[in-house]
Amino acid sequence: MTDKRRSMTPAKILALSGSSRRDSLNSRLLRAAAAMLEEAGAEVTLADLAEYEMPLYNGDLENRDGPPENQACLKALFRDHAGLLIAAPEYNSSITPLLKNTIDWVSRPTPGDDGPSPYRGKIAALLAASPTSARRTASGACATPWSTPSAAGRTSREPPPPPGAPASRHDRASAAAG
Repeated sequence: MTDKRRSMTPAKILALSGSSRRDSLNSRLLRAAAAMLEEAGAEVTLADLAEYEMPLYNGDLENRDGPPENQACLKALFRDHAGLLIAAPEYNSSITPLLKNTIDWVSRPTPGDDGPSPYRGKIAALLAASPTSARRTASGACATPWSTPSAAGRTSREPPPPPGAPASRHDRASAAAG
């Protein structure tokens, strides 16, 4: 019996880092993950977003000058790959401006563009690394744990609940029990 992995077409993965910092942990994480994917048989393209400079997205600028040249290059890369591997640090509780701007420009239609959306049908994997996660202690506790007031006025070391969720562990357990 033949190995199915060997008879399949290798997955084409576009790997992007949401950070342009020279020694970015996320770029290092991305390269390590890309190497593992290649070992597993995938075809990985590492795209350095710093090499695809584009102005901040602005509809007036787009109407006046059209899309930047690098937009077409990145859009073609997105379309030519079946999946996306994105490593990005958290930035003000969101993604980095570099990654957001890339997503915005790549999503814009271009003159004569009759192809599918560059995001349609894509499978994406998101990775993140931060210096804080690297400072975990041997016991698994974070070196700088959350410190939030609990319902009883004590300090809790558990992460804050998502918006709209019961405030304390006791309230969450009661809500789950029905």
